[in-house]
Amino acid sequence: MVVSAFFLKAAIVPFHGWAPDAYEAASVPATAFMAVLVKVGVLIAAARVFGTAHVAEPLAGLLAILPLASIVWGNLAAIRQAGLRRMIAYSSIAHAGYLFFAFLGDGPGRFQAVMFYLAAYGVMNLLAFAALPQHPDDTERDKLDNLKGLFHTHPLAALLMGMAMLSLAGIPPFPGFIGKFLIFKNVMAAGYTTYAVLGLVAATSASTSTCA
Repeated sequence: MVVSAFFLKAAIVPFHGWAPDAYEAASVPATAFMAVLVKVGVLIAAARVFGTAHVAEPLAGLLAILPLASIVWGNLAAIRQAGLRRMIAYSSIAHAGYLFFAFLGDGPGRFQAVMFYLAAYGVMNLLAFAALPQHPDDTERDKLDNLKGLFHTHPLAALLMGMAMLSLAGIPPFPGFIGKFLIFKNVMAAGYTTYAVLGLVAATSASTSTCA
């Protein structure tokens, strides 16, 4: 039940239903707060609860299967969204999956992987929202169609947003790639090779689809 509570606040599948509607209904600054600080708080709390304890079955399976479903569903659903806030909501579902995967690893490496990932994830999300051009209508500002040709009108904003998106997709050499590398390296070192391979396949497929 404690793990389920963490899954609910982090929007892990199937506890994710609240996130897209909440992100879309909030203002851009409020969405940035939910996407970054709420996620950081939940994962730090989870890291304190788990500590350096070894995760055994059946909890290991729970910490692998549901986060794996979140990685796949979050990334694929994000591609179909027409608004930035809703896209970030589904992206946050996928990233929560990566973060909870880290708890399969050993204690010391687990904390390091979670903290680095949270730092990279938080900075890149804030960068994406900060680079979003101003508009008097919050709804219009959120539409992805309005970002077409952004490089010609706001080149710096386009570069910053592109860097943020590539990092969130886990494309090297950006920090998001390093965060994913640390997590899967730690999971494999703890002996959960099968889970690590499934997670890597899901992450690679989702990142390829996102970039396409």
